[in-house]
Amino acid sequence: MLVSIKHLLVKAVFALCSTAFFMQSASAEEPFVPWRVNDSLELPEWLKLSGNARARFEHTDGVFQGGVDGNDQVLLFRTRIKAEITRGEMDIVAELADSRQSQADDNSKVTSSMVNTFAISQAYVGYHYRSMFSLNSDNYVKIGRQTMDLGSRRLVARNGYRNTMNNFNGINNNWQLDSGESITAFYMFPVVRTPSERNDLVDNKYEFDEENFKSNFLGVFANSSTLIDDANTELFLFGLIEEDGPDFTTRNRDLLTLGARVYTRPSIGEYDYEFETMWQTGKSRESAALSDQDNLDHFAHFHHAEIGYTLTDEHETRVSLELDYASGDKDPDDGKNNRFDTLYGARRGDFGPTSLYGPFARSNLIAGGFRLEYFPRDKISVMIADKFYWLASDKDAWSTTGIRDETGKSDRYLGNQIEARLRWDPLPYNLRFEFGAAYLFTGSFVHDVRDKVEQEIPTTSTNPIYENDKTDQSMFYMSVLATF
Repeated sequence: MLVSIKHLLVKAVFALCSTAFFMQSASAEEPFVPWRVNDSLELPEWLKLSGNARARFEHTDGVFQGGVDGNDQVLLFRTRIKAEITRGEMDIVAELADSRQSQADDNSKVTSSMVNTFAISQAYVGYHYRSMFSLNSDNYVKIGRQTMDLGSRRLVARNGYRNTMNNFNGINNNWQLDSGESITAFYMFPVVRTPSERNDLVDNKYEFDEENFKSNFLGVFANSSTLIDDANTELFLFGLIEEDGPDFTTRNRDLLTLGARVYTRPSIGEYDYEFETMWQTGKSRESAALSDQDNLDHFAHFHHAEIGYTLTDEHETRVSLELDYASGDKDPDDGKNNRFDTLYGARRGDFGPTSLYGPFARSNLIAGGFRLEYFPRDKISVMIADKFYWLASDKDAWSTTGIRDETGKSDRYLGNQIEARLRWDPLPYNLRFEFGAAYLFTGSFVHDVRDKVEQEIPTTSTNPIYENDKTDQSMFYMSVLATF
């Protein structure tokens, strides 16, 4: 039955994509003006309502991470509604985010990254002010619960693809300098999404999310468009200090992350580039288990390099080469942790779809390949990516699966992932259909570990080997997003 449903969905996707792809647009159209709920409600100028609703179906085959193996599917729903009150220099903002699931199997991977019902994602007071150092610029401070997007979003992100969001309670101040630079400083307590038990998540049970006062996240982020000619420059320093709470456990991270990013934006007929480097030091534990009381010296790093070129054709075709390096633990017995920690960042943009799939994370990883993006028709965009993946350290785990060869004798090659995505915006900024698929040709690392497991490598809850580990992994999804 599942196979027939899958085939039916695939046929529907191709039919819709084909219809959209070959649509004729010979006649000139008036510019489309997105509809907003404020336009119909005739609300006063000081009140603004907005939001969006998304439904996404996902199906996976051969996935063996997160304690699940075999095939899986889920239907995810997400609704976000935001209210903003502006009175003079002051703003009051509240946002509700409701994330739910349906159609999960008995052994489906369901986590708090998919389900978080009736969550207050934002509830803050903001104030615009002038400072003595920049009398002509706009500075803005926010106090309360809020989400954050900083820089490349690899360390701090307001999640887009994921069904739920990272959010924080605290204070965030942004200074816009007269010279065009900006500086953001924040001190936050991360919000813990609840519930966390699988049965409660499958039932879409509601629990009030609470901030973790034993976890302190603070930092400074600076952006300049004048420091380097024709390039944007970002410098940042983030600190994370956490401890176990009464209802949750952590890896007791005490980390300092220093980084820099230099990039140019894509432009027709021009080359563009992005280089980002991050360095981490401090203390951490290997796991969040209560039995793990060993504080390890933490030193890790991450680097991203990308070079792209946008053609002068009518499709705005852009081709780019990408390379990522995230350090892994060099030796499991040296009392040190070299595995990079991506903090509260997003990984979908670099490594493909997450949720049920997501075989790669920004930890113990080397990834390289190319990406192609273009617009074959008006309101339609296509992205194709082909990347190859290796372990950065042969003695550390493939982080999303937990599979590890502490002897370092297995090959590092994880596999080759091909990804494709099509977006159709029949009503731009109001209605979007998205279709995506990814296929991972699993590499020799898993095969080597499987061959050696009975002789040398122990199989434990932290080093699982699944019966289907010689199969490739694949997934497809289809979603519809309405913005109002």
